[in-house]
Amino acid sequence: VRALLRTHYNVDAGGLLPVLLPLAPQGMDDFKDIPGNKLGLGARGDSHYEYLLKEWILGGKSVSSLLRSWHSSLYKIYHNFNSHAEVDGVGQDRIADFELYWSVPKMDHLTCFLPGSLALDYIVRRDHNESDSYSPSTRERWLTSTAFEDLQVSTGGTLSIDQELDWAKNLTSACIGMYSRISETGLAPEITRFDAHGLVDDVGAMHNLLRPEAIEALWYMWRATGDWYYREAGWRMARALERHARTRYGYSSLGNVRKSGSYTGWQPTYFFSETLKYLYLLFSPDSIGESLGVQDGTLLHHSVYVLNTEGHPYAIPT
Repeated sequence: VRALLRTHYNVDAGGLLPVLLPLAPQGMDDFKDIPGNKLGLGARGDSHYEYLLKEWILGGKSVSSLLRSWHSSLYKIYHNFNSHAEVDGVGQDRIADFELYWSVPKMDHLTCFLPGSLALDYIVRRDHNESDSYSPSTRERWLTSTAFEDLQVSTGGTLSIDQELDWAKNLTSACIGMYSRISETGLAPEITRFDAHGLVDDVGAMHNLLRPEAIEALWYMWRATGDWYYREAGWRMARALERHARTRYGYSSLGNVRKSGSYTGWQPTYFFSETLKYLYLLFSPDSIGESLGVQDGTLLHHSVYVLNTEGHPYAIPT
């Protein structure tokens, strides 16, 4: 936790960390000099933000600096990196990458983790008294006593609970659009570009790696809202996987989602631990956990488990 917080507060780039950090004794200010470095919520950068929230929950909500870091990042990302468009009357929010000095209007499929994490935070904020989350604990005072003597932890602004849910809805809409706009297979490419009018192809990244993030977001949004819209979107994705990714011996990644049958012959292990798991959770009856003694009968209830970035459940200490 110390290393996570030190990294977060020693490198300030508008709310996003660069994906590559120097390990120099003089500090981390030289990240701009690393060739190919960038800011983004996609590949190599996503898990940092996901774990700010989930480490706070898994730690019994005792280290409020993690939660403050999470909310600080959200506030800055929302105001500095987010863009909005109306597509067929539906709001879509997209988050650009930054090659340190200029914006790149593209969004990785991996970035679809964010609406799921936003929905999880919404659920936690809805179910608990927010003021209790910010009182420093004995554990936090120990964690920060030597590592951050001069550090003033401040959010710099916090999105309201309603803003957070609206943002999650609009981001999820964009993630759904990554799939629905591909008429040939109904499967999203690895990267989608965007302009003022909506989503467009990135011709150099039209492959599909059977990733889970969009379906993960649908599950969290279903848990947060109970809106069948998210189950219906998930069902379309599941049918597309069955029709265009299933082969005789398993499920194959695709070389080009615009070409049906462009199998690569590769099946990633996370397809089982995440993609299929989130589909199962999305369509599981709310009462399925009753026989297991789960709170409210809900499988993997958010007050009992935290799912890490690879979809493995960890029990929250009581």
